[in-house]
Amino acid sequence: MRSTSVRPSATRPASTRLAEARRSVAITGAPVSRWLGPSARLALRGIDAALSRTGVAIAALMLAVATTVGVGVMITSFRASVADWLATALGADFYVTAPSLKSSRTAAHLDPALVARLHTVPGVRAFTSARRVVVESGAGLDELMALDIPPSVGQRLRLLRGEREPAMRAFFAGEAVLVSEPYAWHHDIDVGARLRLRTDHGPREFAVAGVYRDYTSERGEILMIRALYDRSFEDPHITTLGVWLPPGANEA
Repeated sequence: MRSTSVRPSATRPASTRLAEARRSVAITGAPVSRWLGPSARLALRGIDAALSRTGVAIAALMLAVATTVGVGVMITSFRASVADWLATALGADFYVTAPSLKSSRTAAHLDPALVARLHTVPGVRAFTSARRVVVESGAGLDELMALDIPPSVGQRLRLLRGEREPAMRAFFAGEAVLVSEPYAWHHDIDVGARLRLRTDHGPREFAVAGVYRDYTSERGEILMIRALYDRSFEDPHITTLGVWLPPGANEA
């Protein structure tokens, strides 16, 4: 027959446990009352006299304090994550973006003449560009962003999963793509998975080299280097142009 062990505290009468709790309050409250004076002594005696009620109130207060501290830590952590993401995502001095009310790669793009004119503006150190589109995948319609950036700018990306050096090397070589954290969560994919996308040259598979932090879209997005995008889609347009000025330049 299997034996069952019972903790000694569970077998003691409730009156005994209540008396022990009162003795504990009296012992711990003695030095406190001497320090704070009559007011503290009166409060501690009230706790001792009505421990069945005050115990519940104290437990509720402790729970409220713990919840407040927990929420405060969570908010602080999330604020730091968003600030870090903004510093990463908005690296250029300013951006020129095509306005649109639709998520379509043919509906929102900068005028090529405007892009060519901007490239002739003196005093600009460098340009980066992005093309945001919606593509068809095995899971439906997914957001994709193609970046035309140098590796020095790409190093600002914060990878949450995947080895950084191999992942970024494969990304800039056009051998793999990156996915945002929301996309990885919604589609239950991780590093090493393969995404099947419908391109202008038929269905193709793309390896996932890493998962990065991003709050742009709650659905998540796929990140692709522009050279790989150009090999897969017949779409020369640009959605956003980043303008980088020399250090100390006047943005006005």
